[in-house]
Amino acid sequence: MMKQEEPLLIPINNITIDPNAPIVFGEYTYPDTRKKFISKVYSIVWCMLVITSTYIGICNQNHQLQSFLKTDQALQILYTDFLLLFIVTLILCCCGRLFQESCIANWCILIVFTILETYMLGYVGVYYNTNTLLLGGITTISITTGLSIYAIQTKYDYTIFGNVLIVLFLGLIVLMLFIGFVNSPLLNILYSTGGAVIFSFYIIYDTQLIVGGKNRMIQYTENDYVIAAIGLYLDIINLFLYILEILNGD
Repeated sequence: MMKQEEPLLIPINNITIDPNAPIVFGEYTYPDTRKKFISKVYSIVWCMLVITSTYIGICNQNHQLQSFLKTDQALQILYTDFLLLFIVTLILCCCGRLFQESCIANWCILIVFTILETYMLGYVGVYYNTNTLLLGGITTISITTGLSIYAIQTKYDYTIFGNVLIVLFLGLIVLMLFIGFVNSPLLNILYSTGGAVIFSFYIIYDTQLIVGGKNRMIQYTENDYVIAAIGLYLDIINLFLYILEILNGD
């Protein structure tokens, strides 16, 4: 009978650590499957943000591309982009669970969504100056990092506020439509600030759905990596856009 091997223990500052032990956030121990899911989601989000921010930067610095994006042809492409983006979002909302078993379908949806969203956000690089974009990006990264750390460490469960966030988001849309008829700088600032606050809470909400834990009422399953990544990506992008509006002061 073979003797069972003892786990390799590493002493660090008089504390014995097992390198094969599951990852721990706060007081909750995550199994390997959850750890892989979290790594996968954040890797996807990082890639999406790099692609989007790179394209925004190119649009901001390339004068030929800027000229094209201001043409009627580019505007027609933008309308088509909006339509396709709406269709893809509708598919994700209504049929997202059907794609869980198909890795190819998941990645196809993710790639198409990223391309459509990135093209639309290219207009950000056209209508904002470089300093505003850089400051907005740094501010967004700082806020997102802080909120993510808080969401992971806190025992308070924000996943119970999903319906509240939906109502607040719908209220934000109504306010946006109202501002379209009333040209008020004060209302614009209130709208942008409200949007930044709402999507800050969305970052906390989606982070807790992704990380999960014993204190969370609901959480994503390991097959929800595409929906989870797109959700967090949209939270960060929308926060970035509202911060730009605040910095621009329009």
